[in-house]
Amino acid sequence: MLLTGTATTTDVISSLKLLSEMLHKHYKEAAIIIIDEYDTPIQQGYMKGFYEPLVSFMRNFFSAGLKDNRHLAYGFLTGILRVAKESIFSGLNNLVVNSVLDRKYSEYFGFTRDEITEMAAYYHASDKIREICNWYDGYRFGNTEIFNP
Repeated sequence: MLLTGTATTTDVISSLKLLSEMLHKHYKEAAIIIIDEYDTPIQQGYMKGFYEPLVSFMRNFFSAGLKDNRHLAYGFLTGILRVAKESIFSGLNNLVVNSVLDRKYSEYFGFTRDEITEMAAYYHASDKIREICNWYDGYRFGNTEIFNP
């Protein structure tokens, strides 16, 4: 139905759960769902005047796909908007919010200098470290200098 364009709103809302179920059956492992920039549709909804129906849809979509889904090992969402537990995530359990301001995970938002040096050596490009730093440096998360987040 999604492929043919005949899916109903309910079909789309349940699609994430259906996808995780199919992956679980095929691989015999519960799925990990990663949604990058989950908040982009929300920002666009706000800018284009359809915020309320979009937020309602997203709340149901995330609830159906991420809450009480036995085919899901865990879900991971990235975005730039601050997460408000009372909004689209109100139906989710065990929600953990990690921010780029948290020092605990600061080294995981890109590559560290040591990783860049190691990769450059591996690819016989150690002489390009200065150039790589000029192109991809300039980010700091917590106390960690990060390249290309």
